[in-house]
Amino acid sequence: MVLIMITTWIPQGKEAKAGAKYIEVMREHESKPFEKGVLPLGVVSAKKGTKVLSIVKIKEGRYEEAIKLITKRLLGLSSVEGLHYKIETMLDGEEALSLIGLGIPKQVPM
Repeated sequence: MVLIMITTWIPQGKEAKAGAKYIEVMREHESKPFEKGVLPLGVVSAKKGTKVLSIVKIKEGRYEEAIKLITKRLLGLSSVEGLHYKIETMLDGEEALSLIGLGIPKQVPM
């Protein structure tokens, strides 16, 4: 299963504006059935502001549609001065291990 990880950095003092904009953008571009939030929002104070992490699981065959939707959402947030983001595509553990001929033992929690 494909995972998309979005890391967003919000400059110090812009958190309230970014939060309000996030709510607006998510109402405009609502969640779709092909995406499931593994970690909808993880927030931590960072050296120069706030770091936000999201991980979304995407149904097979829907990657292109998902990445377009995620990019639209992030472009909506880009009006917050100094905010920047990074989008990364990942494989889940089972898929990654299968690429090297291994599987995840049943007793190992993931």
